[in-house]
Amino acid sequence: MRPILIIAVLALLWATATEAGEFSPMAYYSLNPHDDIVIGGTAALRGERTLAMASLGYSWAQGEPRGRLRYIHDHGLGSRLGYGVQFFHEVQARSDLVPLFQTGYYEGHTGVGLTGFWRMGKGKLGTLSLIQEKVWALEERGTLLPVGEDRIHAVRLGFQQDSRDDRMNPRSGGRVEASATQAIRVFGGTRSYFSSRLSWSRYEPLGPEGSLGWRLHGALTSGTLPVQRALWLAGEGVRGYDFLSDRGNVAGVANLEMRWPLLRDGERSVGFLGAIRQLQVVTFADVGALQTAESGWVMRGGIGIGLRAPVVALGRVPMVLRLDAAQGLTRDGKLNSYVLLTAPELF
Repeated sequence: MRPILIIAVLALLWATATEAGEFSPMAYYSLNPHDDIVIGGTAALRGERTLAMASLGYSWAQGEPRGRLRYIHDHGLGSRLGYGVQFFHEVQARSDLVPLFQTGYYEGHTGVGLTGFWRMGKGKLGTLSLIQEKVWALEERGTLLPVGEDRIHAVRLGFQQDSRDDRMNPRSGGRVEASATQAIRVFGGTRSYFSSRLSWSRYEPLGPEGSLGWRLHGALTSGTLPVQRALWLAGEGVRGYDFLSDRGNVAGVANLEMRWPLLRDGERSVGFLGAIRQLQVVTFADVGALQTAESGWVMRGGIGIGLRAPVVALGRVPMVLRLDAAQGLTRDGKLNSYVLLTAPELF
């Protein structure tokens, strides 16, 4: 399985290169406040219907390599229907997007996903995915090749609705994201669990160029999830706490964020690095509740401040650079720093 998958992904990378078009170098950066800092680079090849990415980095905290291979092929079936095939091989902290958008703390995984999608209207997308993957156990993390025997076979339903006026710097509109995943013990699968999440966010103008955003988020799990994918309250969006501090099976989170401009909106060249669109001061507050097996319901809250810069890197790669500091307000809270590069924000 291991050499066949790697050879298949490398062959698909070559096929994309011959079709392609566009080559885009990007940063490969991961910061996990618990114990991991990864710095490296990514090479991306974009074809008409394909995206191939290869990343390699080094973990300064663990003294180990990190990396990923990813191939995505999307094909339309008319104006509304289509399908996508994705091969992936990834070894890194899952909190490479910080503040954490996905749950999980650390894992490697190798596998394939087949997704059918339905464009349901302007800004609306429904998906149905079949996923087969091998997941590293949390403690088995010293190699770029698969070493665990945890096999996940899952079906996932998803829905997205996006009405934001600007994905890099939204000041109106909002976003809805919902997903439900069922892992089953068939064809060699070792886990049976259910996981679902629902997020709703909105943005409003604040002054001539500022914005006010809020997010409501809920999550539910049952069954025997791998520890990397368990429901951690900090991972669902309450900043200012260790990611492994509160684990449960039902969570609700509310976030409020204000973004104040330091520079007016508009592209400012910074040489070969690209262009900065805007520089903002961000203030935010988070509150969440989690149902745990040991203590019943627990409440957590945090506040923080940060800097946010929407940029167009290398003249063509849109991304958000962000540095936050958050303080948890309850007894278990602590002062945490968060760095975000090339990845989606919390909302």
